[in-house]
Amino acid sequence: MTPDATTFRAVRRQRQLRAMRSRMEFVSRMPSRVRQAGYDGAKDTGKRRRKSTLLASEDTILPISKRRKLIATTQDLTRNFVLVAWVIRRHLDFVASFSFQSKMNEEQYPGLNERIEELVEWASRRENFDAAERHDRDSFMRTAEAVKTVSGDMFVLKIRRTGQLQAIEGDRVRNPSSFGDHDIQIDNPDRWTSGVKTTASGAARAYAIHKRNRFGGFELERIVGHRAVWHLAYLNRFDQYRGI
Repeated sequence: MTPDATTFRAVRRQRQLRAMRSRMEFVSRMPSRVRQAGYDGAKDTGKRRRKSTLLASEDTILPISKRRKLIATTQDLTRNFVLVAWVIRRHLDFVASFSFQSKMNEEQYPGLNERIEELVEWASRRENFDAAERHDRDSFMRTAEAVKTVSGDMFVLKIRRTGQLQAIEGDRVRNPSSFGDHDIQIDNPDRWTSGVKTTASGAARAYAIHKRNRFGGFELERIVGHRAVWHLAYLNRFDQYRGI
């Protein structure tokens, strides 16, 4: 081996050692949380709340008592923070504004589109749409989305006799605990979850609707079958009966 080759190998070895030393110094200066591999959300540090190890359904984590506190807190935010209220209104502008247009074949059914639109306009009037006669269709849907956004869910009861809709805010649906003057038999209390009666496979079969009393509490008003109710909710998991 020639002297030039030996010198070249020695220089290259020195450069490699300097580069390795530089990398080691860089790693040693990195914060320990960066050097450790894994998910940050699964690590416990002294700077934040200890990680939760509870794995349960959302309805178990948030029973009725805690749900009421959470709803009250979020409602208070919309009352007192202008930015929060503005964000919700902007959300409603994008997802809760509707205009109905009939698209039937005009050549095949002349004049039918106009008649359908007239019927929808009549049915959308507040006295025909809302059981409380306060909201027309557009206002009802916007308010329903607002309640669902703040409270996680709400219910719409279909009034068969009049064809109107009755809005039920989420905190009024809760497990039946006081029957009052109602002769209601609860065949299996274990099947009630946050006001929703379910089958063994998790299908909703009935809802316990309560009314507010003058003392700030609730009284059971009626239990209605699932076919008479629309449940509007934000559901994030399969094992979840109530929206959050």
